Amino acid sequence: MRIVILAALIIGAFLVVGKEDDTKYKKSSNEVNWSNYHNLVKERIDKAILGKDCIALQKEFTSAADNSSTQRKRTGESNTKLMSYLNETMKKVGCYK
Repeated sequence: MRIVILAALIIGAFLVVGKEDDTKYKKSSNEVNWSNYHNLVKERIDKAILGKDCIALQKEFTSAADNSSTQRKRTGESNTKLMSYLNETMKKVGCYK
Protein backbone atom coordinates (compact mmCIF):
# COMPACT_ATOMS: atom_id res chain seq x y z
CA MET A 1 0.00 0.00 0.00
CA ARG A 2 2.84 2.40 0.86
CA ILE A 3 4.47 1.75 -2.52
CA VAL A 4 1.27 2.63 -4.36
CA ILE A 5 0.90 5.88 -2.41
CA LEU A 6 4.56 6.76 -2.93
CA ALA A 7 4.29 6.03 -6.66
CA ALA A 8 1.18 8.22 -6.92
CA LEU A 9 2.96 11.08 -5.15
CA ILE A 10 5.98 10.82 -7.44
CA ILE A 11 3.83 10.75 -10.58
CA GLY A 12 1.81 13.70 -9.29
CA ALA A 13 5.02 15.67 -8.63
CA PHE A 14 6.23 15.04 -12.18
CA LEU A 15 2.91 16.17 -13.60
CA VAL A 16 2.99 19.41 -11.60
CA VAL A 17 6.62 20.18 -12.52
CA GLY A 18 5.93 19.40 -16.17
CA LYS A 19 2.89 21.69 -16.17
CA GLU A 20 4.88 24.57 -14.65
CA ASP A 21 7.60 24.22 -17.29
CA ASP A 22 5.01 24.26 -20.08
CA THR A 23 3.41 27.50 -18.93
CA LYS A 24 6.78 29.09 -18.22
CA TYR A 25 7.77 29.10 -21.89
CA LYS A 26 4.42 29.67 -23.59
CA LYS A 27 3.55 33.10 -24.90
CA SER A 28 0.63 34.84 -23.31
CA SER A 29 -2.53 34.55 -25.37
CA ASN A 30 -2.86 38.32 -25.03
CA GLU A 31 0.62 39.02 -26.37
CA VAL A 32 0.72 41.13 -29.54
CA ASN A 33 2.12 39.36 -32.59
CA TRP A 34 4.32 42.23 -33.74
CA SER A 35 5.28 40.38 -36.93
CA ASN A 36 1.78 41.28 -38.21
CA TYR A 37 2.66 44.98 -38.13
CA HIS A 38 5.14 47.25 -39.84
CA ASN A 39 8.14 48.13 -37.63
CA LEU A 40 7.04 51.77 -37.61
CA VAL A 41 3.83 50.87 -35.76
CA LYS A 42 5.78 49.43 -32.83
CA GLU A 43 8.25 52.32 -32.93
CA ARG A 44 5.41 54.89 -32.78
CA ILE A 45 3.74 53.04 -29.91
CA ASP A 46 7.01 52.65 -27.98
CA LYS A 47 7.77 56.37 -28.44
CA ALA A 48 4.27 57.29 -27.24
CA ILE A 49 4.65 55.03 -24.19
CA LEU A 50 8.03 56.53 -23.26
CA GLY A 51 6.63 60.04 -23.64
CA LYS A 52 3.38 59.09 -21.89
CA ASP A 53 1.67 60.60 -24.92
CA CYS A 54 -1.97 59.67 -24.33
CA ILE A 55 -3.16 61.41 -27.49
CA ALA A 56 -0.78 59.38 -29.68
CA LEU A 57 -1.71 56.15 -27.87
CA GLN A 58 -5.41 56.89 -28.39
CA LYS A 59 -4.78 57.55 -32.08
CA GLU A 60 -3.04 54.17 -32.38
CA PHE A 61 -5.96 52.51 -30.59
CA THR A 62 -8.51 54.19 -32.86
CA SER A 63 -6.51 53.26 -35.96
CA ALA A 64 -6.27 49.64 -34.77
CA ALA A 65 -10.04 49.54 -34.16
CA ASP A 66 -10.82 51.09 -37.54
CA ASN A 67 -8.54 48.66 -39.40
CA SER A 68 -9.24 45.48 -37.46
CA SER A 69 -11.32 43.74 -40.14
CA THR A 70 -8.74 44.58 -42.83
CA GLN A 71 -6.02 43.20 -40.57
CA ARG A 72 -7.99 39.97 -40.09
CA LYS A 73 -8.32 39.56 -43.87
CA ARG A 74 -4.60 40.22 -44.36
CA THR A 75 -3.13 38.16 -41.50
CA GLY A 76 -5.93 35.99 -40.12
CA GLU A 77 -5.87 37.93 -36.83
CA SER A 78 -7.79 41.03 -35.87
CA ASN A 79 -6.27 43.91 -33.92
CA THR A 80 -7.91 42.94 -30.62
CA LYS A 81 -4.61 41.95 -28.96
CA LEU A 82 -3.02 45.22 -30.04
CA MET A 83 -6.04 47.15 -28.82
CA SER A 84 -5.94 45.34 -25.47
CA TYR A 85 -2.22 46.09 -25.17
CA LEU A 86 -2.81 49.77 -25.94
CA ASN A 87 -5.71 49.95 -23.48
CA GLU A 88 -3.64 48.40 -20.67
CA THR A 89 -0.72 50.66 -21.53
CA MET A 90 -2.90 53.76 -21.41
CA LYS A 91 -4.07 52.69 -17.95
CA LYS A 92 -0.48 52.21 -16.78
CA VAL A 93 0.77 55.57 -18.04
CA GLY A 94 -2.16 57.44 -16.48
CA CYS A 95 -4.30 58.30 -19.49
CA TYR A 96 -7.53 57.36 -17.70
CA LYS A 97 -7.62 59.81 -14.81
